[in-house]
Amino acid sequence: MFKGQNQQDIKEQNRALVLKLICTEQCLSRIEISRLTGLTKMTVTNITVQLIRDGFIKEGFPFENQGTTGRKPITLLPCNDSVYAIGVYISRDFIKVSLLSISAEIIQTCTQVLSEGENSKSLIQKTLKGIKRIIGSIPKSKILGIGIASIGPLDTKSGVILSPPDFYNIKNVEIKKNIEENTGLKVILNNDMKASSLAEKLFGKGENLQNFIYLGITHGIGSGIVMDGKLFSGEMGYAGEVGHTTIDFNGPICSCGNRGCLEAYASIPNILKVAKERIEGNTCTILSSMNEFTFQDIAQHAQSDPLCCSLINDMALHIGIALVNTINTLDLSTVIIGHEGAYGGTYLAGLIEKYINEKMLFRSSKHVSVIISNFCEESPLIGSGTLVLDEFFTSGVFVK
Repeated sequence: MFKGQNQQDIKEQNRALVLKLICTEQCLSRIEISRLTGLTKMTVTNITVQLIRDGFIKEGFPFENQGTTGRKPITLLPCNDSVYAIGVYISRDFIKVSLLSISAEIIQTCTQVLSEGENSKSLIQKTLKGIKRIIGSIPKSKILGIGIASIGPLDTKSGVILSPPDFYNIKNVEIKKNIEENTGLKVILNNDMKASSLAEKLFGKGENLQNFIYLGITHGIGSGIVMDGKLFSGEMGYAGEVGHTTIDFNGPICSCGNRGCLEAYASIPNILKVAKERIEGNTCTILSSMNEFTFQDIAQHAQSDPLCCSLINDMALHIGIALVNTINTLDLSTVIIGHEGAYGGTYLAGLIEKYINEKMLFRSSKHVSVIISNFCEESPLIGSGTLVLDEFFTSGVFVK
C-alpha cells in the first residue's frame, strides 16, 4: 500500500537531507548544498537557519573565494554535541560500546570482555553495563537511539541474535527487546558487516560510490553490499556471506558444516594457525622472535619476511578467488577491505586487485579497484552508530 506525502513530510525530508549532507560531507556552503540537492537557495537558507537555531549545525569559516567580489560563502559544520548515537559492537571476543557524535566521531568507548561460560543472560547484562556507563549523565533527549552491530546470523526484523558459530553456545538472544525495555531507547540490530558497509557509504570511502562491496576480515569473513546507493540485505537479511563461498569443494570442513569455505583459508585465526605451524616446522622468520604475534605483525613484515610474504600472498589468492565469483555475479567495481583485514594495507589490497582483474569475466572492459577502509578494526563500531544516524538522516525524526 502506498502512502501519500503531505507538505510537512516533504519539509522534514528536505531538512533531514540537508543535515545529512552537512554531517557526512566536508565543509559545505549553502550554494553547494543547493547544487547537490536541487533545492532552491532560499529553501536551503530557510532550512539551515532552522538547523542553526535548533543547535544541529553552526557556521564555520568563509571560503577563500579568490578572484570574485562580494560576500564569501560560509562553511556549515555539524554541532557534535547536539545529539548522539550509542553504538554497540558484539564480536566473539568482546562487546564495545561507544558514544558517537552526529558526524560519527567516536567520543567515548568502553569494552566488556567475553570468555568461556558466557550465556544469553550474561551477554545482555554486559551490553547493558556498557551502555549505562557510556550514557552517564547525558540527557536522554539528546540520544537518538542505540545501534547494535553483531556477528551473525541474526533475525534483524525481530531483533534476535540467532546462533553465531564459535560463540560460547550463545543463541536466540532477544537483544533488541531486552535493551529497549531496560533503556527506553529504540534499538536497531544489524550484522556487523552490513553496518560497516553503511559506515563506509555515509562517512568513509564509499561516500561517492553507488555500488561496492565491503569485505570484513576478522575471526571470520563477511561482507556488506551497497547497490544503487543502498544497503542490499536480500530476502532474509543474509546477503553478503562471502566467507562461506566455497573455493575448494574438497577442502577442510568449515564451522558452517560445508567444505572449502573461504573462511577456512583466509580468516585471521587460520592465518595465525598456519604461521605457527610453519614456525614449529623450523621456518626462519622474524615472527619467531615475538612472544605473541598478530595479523598486524604479519602484514607489517609482508614485504621483507619470506614467511609473512607467503602468508599474505596465499590469503590474497583465496580472497581473490571468492571475490571473482562475487564480481562476476554482481558486476561491482570497488572492494573496500575493513575490520582487522585493513591492516593488510595496500600490499594485500594490491595483490587481491591484481588477481581479480586478471581472472574476472569482464576484464577486457572494466577495472575493479580494491581499497582499504580508513576505519580499520573500528569499522563495525562506527557502523553500529551509523545504523541510528542513517535512520535519523532519512526521517529527521527518531520515534520509538
